[in-house]
This record gives sequence, structure tokens and C-alpha cells, in this order.
Amino acid sequence: MSHTVALVCPHCCTKNVAFQLVSSVILSKNSQDNRVYYLSFFQCAYCKEGVLIRFSNVISAPPPENVTDIGRYKVERIYPEISQVKAPKYVSENIKRFFVQGVDNLKRSNYDAAGMMFRKVLDVSLKEQSEDGSGTLYQRIKRLADGNKLTPSMAEWAHQIRIDGNEAAHDEAPLSREVAESLRDFTELMLMYLYTLPGMLEERRAAHGVAIVSS
Repeated sequence: MSHTVALVCPHCCTKNVAFQLVSSVILSKNSQDNRVYYLSFFQCAYCKEGVLIRFSNVISAPPPENVTDIGRYKVERIYPEISQVKAPKYVSENIKRFFVQGVDNLKRSNYDAAGMMFRKVLDVSLKEQSEDGSGTLYQRIKRLADGNKLTPSMAEWAHQIRIDGNEAAHDEAPLSREVAESLRDFTELMLMYLYTLPGMLEERRAAHGVAIVSS
């Protein structure tokens, strides 16, 4: 078995990173088709986190779906599974891309870059929510709060994202992991409030063919 495999790391999200084989055991053998199953522990060269990979040797029959060739062996399952980062529903493609970049940087421990991307998400989303998108980010937050498009608590969160994201770009001290994770959580909740909940309501309206009004 090859001593390294190239994967997307489920921990730091680095693409095509080399994983070094640390140890391997034989799980079972099938004498009928000479198939051997292995369970192997590999370590990411970038973040040093580990994954368990279930291998089997290649057989003549067609391989099952979603199985990847690695040398003479097949990867059948990876623990933990490689999950794709998803943005909240109903956001625009620009916002989706910026949010995913922020989460991706957070997983890679690039906390300053993550903070700047979450601030960018806020900036773009509030431009979309504003009638003309004019003014500074501070002014747009205030205008949306004054127009009841943001609750006082949401406006406070938005200002926190604005301030912390700005510090990530300009402050000499690096952004901490805790602050970056808080920015992710605030940003995600903001997008759900501004886009996901209204989108779900519109979807329900369309499905029932009636207008939903407050009592």
C-alpha cells in the first residue's frame, strides 16, 4: 500500500494535501475473490490531524460508486467524512461564495482572513437589503435598524461583525479563534434572518397559493 494519499482534509479543508500513513491493520479477507480489507490511520501534512481510511485491494469486478483509485487499492470510506461548507439558503451567489471562503479560512486557522470575509458578507448583504446601497457600512446598519429591517439585537451583532472584521484587516494583533468563530456564528444568524426566513415564507406562500398576513 502506498505510504501517502492525496485528499481534501476534513479538518483544515486543504485540497489535494498529502496524508502520511501512520499505521494499518487487516480487517478481513475474502478467499473467493482475494479481496483484503484494511483500516489505516493517515495524518494530514498541513494541520497534523488524522483520518481513518477503509481500503480494499482492487478486484476484477466493477468498483462500487463513489470509490476512488489510489494506486493498487480502493478507498471505500473515510472517517470523518469530508463535508462541504454550505451557506444559509436563499442568499445570492456572491454572498454564498464569500461566506464559504470565510468558513474555509476559519477551518484553516486563517482567522484574520476569516474575519475579513465575514465582514464582506455583512457589507454585501446589507447593500442588497438597502434600497440604494449607499453610505458606509455603519450608516447602512443604522438605516436598516431605523426602518425595522433589523432588530436592535441584530443591529448590535452587525456592528460587532463590522468592528471585528475591520480590526482583522487593520489591527496589528491577530484575530483570535474565539472571535473568528463568533463572527461566523453572528454572520450565519444574520443571513438566516435576512434571507432564509423570508425565503421560506415566500416558498410557503407559493406552495399554498395564498398570501400570509399577520393577524
